[in-house]
Amino acid sequence: MNRATQALRDQISDLKADLARQIAAVSASEDALRVLELRLEETSTFPVDTLPAELLAEIFLHVLPTKMTIDDLHLGLRWGPVPLILSQICRRWREVALGVPRLWVDVALCIVDNCGQRNHNALSRAAVSAQRLELHATRAGGRLLRLALGCSKPHLWSDGEPNVDVIPFMEILRRYSTQVEEISLELGRREMEQLRQAAFELNFLNLRSVSLSLDTSWLGDGRFGMFSDAPALRAVDLGAVNPQCLDLPWEQVTELVAESCTPDVCCTALRRASNLRRAEFSMIPIARNPEPRRIVHPVLSELFIRECREYEAHILNYFELPALQSLTLLTTESDDNFFASFSDFLDQSGSQLRTLVLGRPWMGVSMSPLRGLDLTRLEIREVPHDFAMELFGSLKHLDNAFLPNLDELEIRLRLHRDRKVIDSVVYRVGDAILRRNQRSRDGEGTHCPVHTLRVSFAREDAPYWLPEDAFRDYRTLRQDGVHVYVGAGGRIIV
Repeated sequence: MNRATQALRDQISDLKADLARQIAAVSASEDALRVLELRLEETSTFPVDTLPAELLAEIFLHVLPTKMTIDDLHLGLRWGPVPLILSQICRRWREVALGVPRLWVDVALCIVDNCGQRNHNALSRAAVSAQRLELHATRAGGRLLRLALGCSKPHLWSDGEPNVDVIPFMEILRRYSTQVEEISLELGRREMEQLRQAAFELNFLNLRSVSLSLDTSWLGDGRFGMFSDAPALRAVDLGAVNPQCLDLPWEQVTELVAESCTPDVCCTALRRASNLRRAEFSMIPIARNPEPRRIVHPVLSELFIRECREYEAHILNYFELPALQSLTLLTTESDDNFFASFSDFLDQSGSQLRTLVLGRPWMGVSMSPLRGLDLTRLEIREVPHDFAMELFGSLKHLDNAFLPNLDELEIRLRLHRDRKVIDSVVYRVGDAILRRNQRSRDGEGTHCPVHTLRVSFAREDAPYWLPEDAFRDYRTLRQDGVHVYVGAGGRIIV
């Protein structure tokens, strides 16, 4: 090797070494910069106090919890819910908080002193809650209140019967009862008895919504009449309370939610609430229940059912709902009787139905229950692959009696051991909707095009093996203006 070549090699080596030192120095500087920026972020104070009062008020409203939880008040009036905390940060924040009545309309109060949590106050929880209610009602400036009342930890009562006197609270509630718009009660036996005694003195003139979680076993053949005179009442959440235990202005109620229901409880509620528009029932299987009479409800338009069927017949067997527009039916099992029950119900109650949500379809692949329906939205949350193939085959061929006005479709496919089965379904879905929409635009038949298509899989990694062209039709649909979603778990595929 001559000297010139060696000199060039040496220069290159020196430059590489110098470059490596420079890169190391830059990397060290970047690391130091990140540390300093993080430290600055942790120690910096932002001039929130310089914001206009209107903007600060909006921030206060946005930090309110979306759902009330009953506060056990173990720290008394000094600390507690968000509005009280905000009003004690500084003088300006207090002025802003006191000037926003909407900040004070939600009041969640525990009135049970012996509920398993230590009470650090000299006063009982009922007395402290009375002060808190008066404080919120005053600062709400005449706005209607949303009140959650009771005990959030009844399972912690050591003796099963709390020693509580709610009379101090009832005196304040009586004063502001006309200001209550929504009320949620979560109470045990003894407080219920005291509330019942004082209920006749309450005036729920503006009460629109009631939510109950109550022990009514002590009532016997009596009824709880705390809300019997509530002329504005429209929405009732019974929890697991039997409607026969409550004295309510049932003919006013338009929304009803009930848990742990039997068919007899459902039918009783529908008979009493003759103007009901929306009902939600969560069923329990009990074999020792009397057989209810079939009920015709002429105005109910939305029905949501969680059905857990063992011994009872399907709940739809007992209903005829000629005004029904939306049905959500979530079943724990699909049996041989479901097809007949569902078909008979739709024959009697499906003429106005526009939205249908099924937890799982009936056994077999017959599409006859869907024929003749004027649905605009269909959702099936657990679809077998053979059922999906038949469904989308019917959609593709533009049968004039099969969902001619369908606008939105959502399905969730079951997993299958054979990947080819999933492949075929994915191809069939995209092809069916694409062909339906194209033929609709070309004037073939009277079917409306589908504008929303959602296909999901039960497991995040389910369709990872699918070839790229499996989703070609979905992308074409999106280009045509269709809202398309294909995903698995939290992962979006298309």
